[in-house]
Amino acid sequence: MSQSAAIELMGRPPINPIGSCFDSTAVQAFEWIRAAPFKICHGVGVATMPGQEGREIGHCWLERDGMAFDTTWGAKVDADKYRADLRLSYVVEYDPLDWLRQYLETNYPGPWDPKIKAITDRKTKE
Repeated sequence: MSQSAAIELMGRPPINPIGSCFDSTAVQAFEWIRAAPFKICHGVGVATMPGQEGREIGHCWLERDGMAFDTTWGAKVDADKYRADLRLSYVVEYDPLDWLRQYLETNYPGPWDPKIKAITDRKTKE
C-alpha cells in the first residue's frame, strides 16, 4: 500500500514513520521501560489496510492498563477491541525485561517467535 493511501485511511501521517511496527514499538518500549507495567505484543493477524485487506500479517504493539497502543499510528484503543479487529490467531506477550534481553541479544526488535517471523519474512520477500 502506498504511504498516501495509508495516510488517507488513518487521516494523518504516521507519528513514527520508521521501518516497521516492530521498530516503532521498540522506540516506544524504550521510553516506557521505567513506566508502569506494560507488555510488548507480537502477533499474527489479518490486515485491514487498503490494498492489504485479508492478508495474514505479523504485527507488533504495546498494551498497558487494558489499552492497546499502535506505535506506528499513535492510536490508543481498547486492547480487546484491537485484538478482535486484527483477528489475531497467535500472540506472544513479552514483559519489558524479557523483551529487552532478546532485543540486546539479537540486536533486532523482533519478531523472534518462529511463527510470527515466518509471516514477516514472507512479506519482505514479496
